[in-house]
Amino acid sequence: MSDQNNIKIFIYPTDTVWGIGTNATLEGGSDAIAGIKKTGKGKPLSVLFPNLSLLNEYFDFPGNLDQRWLADFFNAESTLGLPVSWSKGKIAPSVYAGMPHICVRCIESPEVSKLVEVAGGPVLTTSVNVTGNPPASNRDEAWSFFKEHVSDGQFIELEKLRPSGHSSTMVLLNEDLTWTMIREGEKVDDVRQKLELLPA
Repeated sequence: MSDQNNIKIFIYPTDTVWGIGTNATLEGGSDAIAGIKKTGKGKPLSVLFPNLSLLNEYFDFPGNLDQRWLADFFNAESTLGLPVSWSKGKIAPSVYAGMPHICVRCIESPEVSKLVEVAGGPVLTTSVNVTGNPPASNRDEAWSFFKEHVSDGQFIELEKLRPSGHSSTMVLLNEDLTWTMIREGEKVDDVRQKLELLPA
C-alpha cells in the first residue's frame, strides 16, 4: 500500500553532498524520489539517522557489535549496510527493494535531529542530482535542482552542516560481521582502520 499522499520531499545538506529524501517509514517514498531523479524504480536507498539512540529503535544489533565502534564508523563520512534480519520492521520494504541489507547513515547533529523531527522519522537519503549527473555539492546547485525538479517539497538549510563534496564510503556488513566495501569515499583509509577493529 502506498502512502503517496503523505510523502513530503526534503532537500538538505549532509556531511558529504546535498541529499534528497522523505520519511523512510512510508511506502512510495523511494518511487517518488526515483521519479524526481529520473532513475529506475525499485532502487534501494539509504536511511539517515541523527543519532545511535534512534538507530537502535529501528535495528537490533548483536551484542558483539560495540556501539562505540558504530559511532566511530559513522564519523568517517560512511554508509553502513545492515542485514535486513536486524531490522525491527519499521522501515518501508521499498527502501531496500528486496536487497539483503538496509543502508544507513548516522550524522550526530542537532540539526539532523531537527530534520528527522520535521520529516516525522528517519529520512531516506540519496544525492541531489538527475541520475548520471554529478551530485550537488553546494547550496546553489541544490537550490537550482529544487526549483527545477521539486514542485511540492521543502528546502532545508542546516547552518552548521557543510558538505565535503565527496560521496560517503559504503560498506555492507553481514550477520557474522564480515564485510564488503562497495564504494570508496574520501575517508576510505579511516574507514578501513575502523573495519579492522571489528570482532573476528
